[in-house]
Amino acid sequence: MKITIVAIEIPYPPTHGGRVDIWRHIEAFNKLGVEVQLICWSPDEVSDVDRNAINELVSDLHVLKYASVARRCLPFLTYPLRNTSRMLFGSELTEMYQEVGEFQPDAILVEGLSGCILGRQLSSKLGVPYVYRSQNIEHQHQAALHKVTSGRQRISSFLKLLHVEKMERQTIEEADAFFDISIDDIEYWRAEGCDNGYFLPPLLDINNTIDTDDASVSPSKYDVVFLGNLFTENNVAGVEWFLKSVVPLILEKKPDLSVLIAGSGPLQSIVDLCNSIDCVELLIGPESAEDTFNSGAVLVNPIAVGGGVSIKTIDMLTTLKPIVTLKKGIYGIDESVKELFHLADDAENFADQVLLCLDQPQSESERIKRKHLVEKAFGLECMEKMVQQLSDVIDQSKAA
Repeated sequence: MKITIVAIEIPYPPTHGGRVDIWRHIEAFNKLGVEVQLICWSPDEVSDVDRNAINELVSDLHVLKYASVARRCLPFLTYPLRNTSRMLFGSELTEMYQEVGEFQPDAILVEGLSGCILGRQLSSKLGVPYVYRSQNIEHQHQAALHKVTSGRQRISSFLKLLHVEKMERQTIEEADAFFDISIDDIEYWRAEGCDNGYFLPPLLDINNTIDTDDASVSPSKYDVVFLGNLFTENNVAGVEWFLKSVVPLILEKKPDLSVLIAGSGPLQSIVDLCNSIDCVELLIGPESAEDTFNSGAVLVNPIAVGGGVSIKTIDMLTTLKPIVTLKKGIYGIDESVKELFHLADDAENFADQVLLCLDQPQSESERIKRKHLVEKAFGLECMEKMVQQLSDVIDQSKAA
């Protein structure tokens, strides 16, 4: 099988959830013998190191530049803002038709809504099916981010909302199939009359597979750890809520509390807030997510808004450390693993759950059970199933 992936951004290095999801698909395709051509966008020149890492797993790589502002103005009357930045015109589009045609893919896989226009153009031109990977209900996700945005950023977030729902519905309705990261999101689309969806949960790192016979945990430097980008609206709101509303409650009962807030690109408001609380340490741009998670006795996900499934929540599970999260943190995942989280619904309950986890460490038998559940829910077997479903879609398209 040969697949052309149209990804909304260059997926390597996999520095955040969206990139991680795409990169792990590429790694799994490679492991399962699926040949991949990758088309993606980057605002900067790609280093030789990053390009070589990608080329080890894909047969053909095309890194595109975003469309100029001048070229985006007219399309913006019809298409979402992020889609207009990833449109090709004239000779660029003709050349891309030729490059993909020479690769002769069996299907076009569009990873993320922003690249769907090019994906659908390629599918139509070459007469092969197009399938869509949904990481969230995009129009709901953007609307939720807009609600927690303030100041000048509200203008930008409003512009990002325009035309999104129409584009998303059209993309899913016309796709030969879509693979959704969330069980809950699939049910939403089914209720909307779209019955062409399959569940594809986020994958574990196949290069760091779980040893289900080893239930040991790494020693902890901090009592509590949060890891995530520190600039998107929902993450910023969640971290601020945790530090302002939850941490003071924990300190009342545990004065020697230690907290690590780790992530990339922190806003100045986050830097100032972390510096103002004695028990909090800020780590900017951690080199290893695994090491960062392992440094905590309890991992937290205080994010309350957004869409799709939290990739970092899945990666937390592999550490075998207890996880305290708001309801959003377990959205869209299989019921079999929801029991592995400590769920909180307000600041007082969140603080109580953290204290409970610190006082009552998990037993070895609980950790072993957790390992088996996580491997089954998010392991390579999920991608094997996806490849078979994709093969069926391709066969049906050829028959039609």
